[in-house]
Amino acid sequence: AFLPAAGLIGALKLPLPRRRHDERVLARMRREAKVLARLDHPGIVRLLAAGSDDQEVPYLMMEMLEGESLSALVRRLGPLTTGSVCRIAMRLLDALDHAHSR
Repeated sequence: AFLPAAGLIGALKLPLPRRRHDERVLARMRREAKVLARLDHPGIVRLLAAGSDDQEVPYLMMEMLEGESLSALVRRLGPLTTGSVCRIAMRLLDALDHAHSR
């Protein structure tokens, strides 16, 4: 987690140390930042900042989400009902549709 000056807590994404100068990784991070900057959907994390530090290490800072992973939910509740699976799938598909429409 990262605490930016604005007081928001975010999740910081960095390339692995051995991949910090891999042009494919850098290009992918640039594309990801451009795409995330255009998206505004409750099912997609918001991009808070993107750039490089003073050592030219690129970063993406996204909003930090709290919640339970799907695997943790299944461990806690057991197999999900068809209705629960359909609701989750519809929310995922709505977010995916939003991303693809942008």
